[in-house]
Amino acid sequence: MIYLLRHQKTYNNLKGIISGQSESTIIEGNINKNQKYMISNINCIYSSPSKRCLDTLRNLTNMRPIIDDRLLERDMGIFEGKKKEEIMQKYPGYFKNKKFSVFMTPPEGEAYDIFYRRIFSFYEELIKDAKEDILICGHNQALKVLKAILQSEEVTQEYWAETNFENGKIIKYNET
Repeated sequence: MIYLLRHQKTYNNLKGIISGQSESTIIEGNINKNQKYMISNINCIYSSPSKRCLDTLRNLTNMRPIIDDRLLERDMGIFEGKKKEEIMQKYPGYFKNKKFSVFMTPPEGEAYDIFYRRIFSFYEELIKDAKEDILICGHNQALKVLKAILQSEEVTQEYWAETNFENGKIIKYNET
């Protein structure tokens, strides 16, 4: 069984600021207590090295995660640290229906194909043939790509706009 967890809500999330690979402090207390029970049989945890992911896991479990840089959020380049509303006004071509156009490369940021290959590499090496229960703590965009890979689903702009991971909520992924 694979469990996916987006880090707890951060102050940047609250303020509508794009974090990307930049750090933002989590807001304590938004992990449901039932989540701890949900992962009581976990054998292994993988996490982004981001402080917001590691802090989320500290609030959830005493297990030490295996840190993997491939789980970092997409590098959003010059958009990082700026309000999404301001970026949408200044760079409207990068957004569609108020959602980032997944296949666009943020200025000085990470191209989608490179980002996808990074997440796919993690899947191929560590998850594809896993026999144990695994928790993966990461970021919204990285988890969207991983979910698509797990489901053998093509990432489209529609998929991107409709798929979101709620902060601090564990999603059980069952391949059956």
